[in-house]
This record gives sequence, C-alpha cells and structure tokens, in this order.
Amino acid sequence: MNILQKTKFSSWRIAFVYSLVASIWILVSGLLVGRLSAGFEELLYYELTKGLLFVFATTVLLYFLCRSWSQQIAAAWQQQETSQQRYETYVRNSPISIAEIDRSGHILETNQATEQLTGYAYEELLGMNVFNLDKTENAIDTASAFEEIFTHGQSSRERVISRKDGTHATILIDGVVCANDRAICFSRDITERSRATEELIKAKQAAEDANRAKDEFLAIMSHELRTPLNPIIGFSEILLAECENEEDRKHVEIILNAANHQLKLVDEILHYISLNKGEIALNRTTFNLVELCQNITSEVSEGKQQIAVKFDNGTGGQPIPSDLEVIADPIAIDRILNILLENACKYTQEGFVSLSVSRAEDGCFIFEVADTGIGIQAESQAKLFDAFSQVETSYTRSHEGIGLGLAICQKLTELLDGTISLHSTPGVGSTFRVELPLELAEPGTETERLKKTENNLKHSSTSRDPSVWSHSI
Repeated sequence: MNILQKTKFSSWRIAFVYSLVASIWILVSGLLVGRLSAGFEELLYYELTKGLLFVFATTVLLYFLCRSWSQQIAAAWQQQETSQQRYETYVRNSPISIAEIDRSGHILETNQATEQLTGYAYEELLGMNVFNLDKTENAIDTASAFEEIFTHGQSSRERVISRKDGTHATILIDGVVCANDRAICFSRDITERSRATEELIKAKQAAEDANRAKDEFLAIMSHELRTPLNPIIGFSEILLAECENEEDRKHVEIILNAANHQLKLVDEILHYISLNKGEIALNRTTFNLVELCQNITSEVSEGKQQIAVKFDNGTGGQPIPSDLEVIADPIAIDRILNILLENACKYTQEGFVSLSVSRAEDGCFIFEVADTGIGIQAESQAKLFDAFSQVETSYTRSHEGIGLGLAICQKLTELLDGTISLHSTPGVGSTFRVELPLELAEPGTETERLKKTENNLKHSSTSRDPSVWSHSI
C-alpha cells in the first residue's frame, strides 16, 4: 500500500469514526430527552432527523477536508521519498568519494567510490576512524585540517592515505560541516596528477639547471675565445698599416676580417646571455627619433650596391615630425633596427630594403623593416625568434651567423615594453613590425636640441660595439 492509498484510508476512517460517534450521540441524547419529555414524540422525531442530517453534512465536509489535507501530505511525502531515493542514487554512484564523518573522525556513511579509493568494503569502512587511514607525514597538520571543517565550516587539503593493500594514494579532500557534530567529506584521487606535477617540477628544475649551465659554458667559452682575438686583431691592424706588398695586404685583410667577424659572433653570444639573465638595464635619454632612424639607414646602406636601402616617414600611419623628441633608450632601438635591416639586406639579392616609422592613433610608434627578399616559410616563422634558430634554405646556408639576432631583437623589444611581429610570403619578401610605446619629450631650446642630436650620433656609432652592452643599455 503506497502513501496515497494510506492517506485515503485514513480519511475514510476519520469520517466514519466521526459519523458513528456523532450519530450515536444524537440518538442516545434524543432518546433520553424523549423519555424525560413525554408527549413530545413528534418534536423528538424532528430533532433527531435534524441532528442526523447535521451529522451527515459535517461528516461529508470533514471527509473532503481530511482528504485534501491527506493528499497534500501524501504528495509532500512522495516528493521527499523520490528526492531521497534520487539523492541516495547520486551519492551511491558518484565517482567522487563521499563520506559522512562525526567529530571524532569515525565514518558514519559512505559510498562505492570510497570503497574503490581505499580498497575496504562498505562494512569495514563503517565505524573506521579516518585518522587511521591518513599517512601524511605531518600528523599535527592532519588534526588541524580536520578540526578546520568544524571551526570554519569547510576545509580543502591534500592528504596521503593508505589503502587496504598497503599502497599510498594522494587525495584532495573538501570537507563541509552539515551539523554540529558531523561533516561531509568529498575526496578525489589525485595521485597521478600529483606525480605528474612533481615530474614537471623536476623537469623544469633540470631545464633551468641545463640552461644555466649552457649560459655559463657559453660565457666562459666566449670570454676564452675573445681573449686571443684581441691581440690577433691588434697585430693584424699593425701589419696592415705597415705592409706595402699588395698580396701580403690581402692576406692580412683576410685575417683581420675573419677575426673581427669571430669577435662579433662572440660578443653577440655574450650580449644574448646578459639579456637572458636580465643583467642589462635601459638607459633612458631624450633623442630625435627621425634622425636616429635616418642615421641607421644611412650606415646600413654603405657598401650595399645591388639593393636600395631607404627610409620612409609616415608609411602605414601618421608621419613623425622631424623635430619630435622622445624619451627612451636610443642604443636599444638602434640595435633592434640595425639587426632587422642587416638581416633584410643579407637575404635580399635584388630590389629594396626599407625602414619606415610612423605613429598609430593610440600614440604607439611603429617601425617596419620590409624587404623584397626570399621570404620565410610559415612553418619556420613560429621558431624564428628562438635563440640559435635559422631558416634552413640553400640560400641562407651560404650566409654566416649563429641565429641570435632576432632573439636579441625580441628581448630588447620586450625590455622596451613593445612587441615584434612578422609577416612574410616566400618568394615575395618579409616585413618585421616593431611597436614601441615611447614617451614624448618636452620641447627644448635649439641649443639643447643640437646637443642631444650630437649625443645621439655618438650613441648610434657606439651601439655596434658590444662592449657598450656589458652592464647597461
């Protein structure tokens, strides 16, 4: 018999009892009144009839009232029973371990996931103390974590437990208080995640150690290579100055050029290491941006007979006033643009290489180095800014370099709070775009402006010397 049938039966029982008792009372009381009041038989008849009709009417009314009330209670009970069954199904089949625990740590109720997590059967888990399962090294922390559930209402901790087979598992426990002396604990097995995290930390540490060892090796190697190059370059310059035989001069020039090239590569490595370690600081000063770009373009164009190296102002944005001064590190900007221009010239056999400067609507300064060179394949562009990365083609292999130029450009651009990007089409050319948020300088006198311009020219000429980059930019 279900709840609804039970409530219907109860309604009939209440109505029947009321009707029976009320009818007996009316009949008995009427008979007593009739015996005590002789001669009133007709009056007694009407009184009894009226009373019985009243009992019938109130019985019907009471029945429907009880029935409505019983149906509401039955529906509520049915809903509660359905909800309880659904809740028990969710808890029983949940993939997360759920356990009800009292304040002393004893398990009062649990689900199948807890059995799978611990290896213990349901009957074994009931009454078991969770402190007997916990194998975390810090026992005091275990007690405080459990007490935190009752004092703060919730707690979330990573713990290590011992399974029935003796193996250990790392779990994440989220506990919430559900009564003054009871708590619900949700546990998830994070053993694999914890192991993967530990391995990732170890791998990260190993990579950092390897990178540190690589930097130290490169620094030592570079210094050791640089030391003998200085006397070679020095004596070669002396020999070249004193040598009168044309054939001998060619041989000395070969030695000098090779030594200078080797020194440049060594200094490039040292520069990258310093940038990578964060040992280089910016030296902010006021300078004329257009003049700096013109000087760089002019210096790079020297000796470039087959291609045209040009400077454009305002291409792709607002032109920069010729007298505009900004506050930044001119050597860093010079270094970035010089590397990009030299690379563009290196990989362009014919056509042009251009440096354009403009200003975006948001005030950011845009530098673009474009060329009509060989272009770069899409699969090579992703790793182009990585250290010691070079585009592998039959043409590029003929050019010397160690693949640090663009990595240095990216480091310097980030140091200036800017961004660098590339757009390239194989066989058409490449465009490197550098965006820098430069600060505008206050207008000064003509004398001050000329003095700053002179200083910028000195900076530009010395920025190719890697010794300038040893400590600060």
